Amino acid sequence: MKRRLLASLSVLFILSSINAQVFAADSSLQEITFNEYYSAIQDRFESYGIRWEGVSTNNLYPDYVYTQEDLNEALEQADEYCEAILSPSQTLICVDAIETSDVALTSTGTALPKGVMYHTYTLTASNTITDMSLPIVPRYFEVQTTVDILTELLSYSIISVDEPTLRITAATGYDDYISLVSYDYSVSRNNTADAKVTVNITCEVKESVSIGGIESWAYVTKNYSVSFTPLKGL
Repeated sequence: MKRRLLASLSVLFILSSINAQVFAADSSLQEITFNEYYSAIQDRFESYGIRWEGVSTNNLYPDYVYTQEDLNEALEQADEYCEAILSPSQTLICVDAIETSDVALTSTGTALPKGVMYHTYTLTASNTITDMSLPIVPRYFEVQTTVDILTELLSYSIISVDEPTLRITAATGYDDYISLVSYDYSVSRNNTADAKVTVNITCEVKESVSIGGIESWAYVTKNYSVSFTPLKGL
């Protein structure tokens, strides 16, 4: 009886050792914590220069056991998303800006030199920017851009354009967060009533993305342009 018990224990020990070796050999089954899972995805986005954050940093599925295999799949999704975002062929449809406010004409000074008439125009335009990188579920946001344009009326001159202010007024697949990254402007047909200001804007927005079962936001940059003809009709 004692020999049988020892033999049975030996068999169980051998089987347990084999199972442990098989499990160890398959690293994809190794358990990882949610924090390790979350941090690894965040690091992968950062390697592309993209900031990423979950809608919640807490584990919304505490009973789920995350494995290395889950992480590998999530990192593949992150790679695909980042490569699509950074691809030069990404399609952005930018609807022409529509001026939505009346011109606000204000004097910039009182003791003006003779023959000089400076005025600042405050103009607002709306753009709809659509991201077609996911054709099945297109995403878009509407951005309102407001700029102050300093002009000299007697010579029909555009003198300068102040830093624009941005505001998202509607969105699908985006948060209402928006931040100006950079801007520049150019003037065409200056010294005529048709003088046109084109402002090129790079902004940062929060785009909704699901990676590895985590609903999250990716901070991405978008480019668009707005044009104004403040002296039209003078």
